[in-house]
Amino acid sequence: MFGRVNYVAFKTERLADVRRMWPLSVATYRGKGFEAGFLLLDPATGESVSVVVFADEASCRANEQGGHFTAAETPFRELRKTEPDKHYFDVAAAVTSSRPDPVAWARLAKPWFKIDRFAEVLAGLPERVAAYKAEPGFRGAYLFADRKTGELVSLTLWGSKADCEANERNGAYQATVTPYAAMLAKEPVRTYHEVAAVVRA
Repeated sequence: MFGRVNYVAFKTERLADVRRMWPLSVATYRGKGFEAGFLLLDPATGESVSVVVFADEASCRANEQGGHFTAAETPFRELRKTEPDKHYFDVAAAVTSSRPDPVAWARLAKPWFKIDRFAEVLAGLPERVAAYKAEPGFRGAYLFADRKTGELVSLTLWGSKADCEANERNGAYQATVTPYAAMLAKEPVRTYHEVAAVVRA
């Protein structure tokens, strides 16, 4: 799988339009290698992260080269304050949940690892994240990797903000990241978001 992570700041007074339009626009990707899409939003600032997962890199590139991304983002031009800031990643792992919906909250953790240790991280981290399946609020996870830079973007999805907070309070998150502390090139940055929309294939 392959992912596109797109950062955009929207006008806060137009967020109702964004919430309504985004799932309709992303739904047009279905049948073209599209796997899933998530709109992460900070209602206070209008900052958003659009995460779209494709079956492979070719499908993602075709989405843009074929004009599908442009057609989907054009209606949002009058709603946003910034232009799309797109980043591309291999999906190193997808962890599914027996309770995939509803999703209401997301945590993005973005660590950078030493290149010579990155393969080791990618070999072990998915199994540690999979331990979250025991938590009733867990709704799934994606690990996005840039093997050239050592950047990892971990997206974990939760049924509620309280579920995500419980994952950190009960030590599960720390147990996931602590074994890799010596492999870090840069400390993780964690951000938290309301999941404003979910679109599945």
